[in-house]
Amino acid sequence: AEVHPFPLIMPTAFHGLRQLEGILSAAMRRYPRWKYAAVCDTAGLRLPALARHEEYLLVSLVVGVPSRVRPLRPQLLITAASNTLLSADLSAAPDRRSPWTGLSFAVPPLSATSAVHTYLPLKLVLFTDGSCADNKPTCVFLKRMEVMPASEFPPEIDIGGHGDNLWLARGFYDRETKVYANAHISWRWTSHKAEILILTRRPRTALSIEIDELAELRPGKDAPAFTFNGYPVAPVSQRHAGNGSRVVTYRIAVPAQVVTGRVNRLTISCPTWSPSSRMGSSDTRKLGIAVDRIRVRRADYDSR
Repeated sequence: AEVHPFPLIMPTAFHGLRQLEGILSAAMRRYPRWKYAAVCDTAGLRLPALARHEEYLLVSLVVGVPSRVRPLRPQLLITAASNTLLSADLSAAPDRRSPWTGLSFAVPPLSATSAVHTYLPLKLVLFTDGSCADNKPTCVFLKRMEVMPASEFPPEIDIGGHGDNLWLARGFYDRETKVYANAHISWRWTSHKAEILILTRRPRTALSIEIDELAELRPGKDAPAFTFNGYPVAPVSQRHAGNGSRVVTYRIAVPAQVVTGRVNRLTISCPTWSPSSRMGSSDTRKLGIAVDRIRVRRADYDSR
């Protein structure tokens, strides 16, 4: 099997891109002029299998839904064997300025007792309510894919920095930057609900999580709410200055019994606001909080 270096970062233009051709296991409609492929019904991907059984494959997809398909409530289902990795509702555009949506998920490793495989098969299935009035095929465009092996969440992630999208499951806008005190700061806005993948080396491990918000970018003082695998977790907030900007750090203690598996989801929910209505700008997005950094540690590490 051909060995590719990590991370695998693949735009899905099919002309002249042999790397992506090599991992397709089912046909996709090709759009070489616009440099993307499309999932019209069912498509398959073959990701490289890892030699280390404790490592997961983090996969980030950038997908887009044509305006004619969005009213049909498209749902993208991604599975590996009998495991459902992601079920995404693509009927609502996260950003009216762009048709593209970022999705991330974690592919579990093969069992240590299973036969030797050179690839991990994924299945992408598109569901819609009905068909298009113009009889054109319903489809979801696949623009970009990034793959990275990981065994656990890194101690700190710079949101808006390189590779952060692999951990942001859904609900985050594109990265933004600004200069504070001669330092470049990057962040991403959440929508009304955003999810972060939290990968641990073992389940039933208490965690300490910190999330930095660039508070001065958001009008109002509505505090976000957090859940971990669906369980509410109460944060303790602290205001301070960082890199010349006002930062609010939310500290969350996650009990061990809530960490139900190696792949977990931290959800941020927040009342949204619109720059167009608050500031008269052309930005019509519904924004939550501006996330700057995320830190995750084992609780027993923090107690040392």
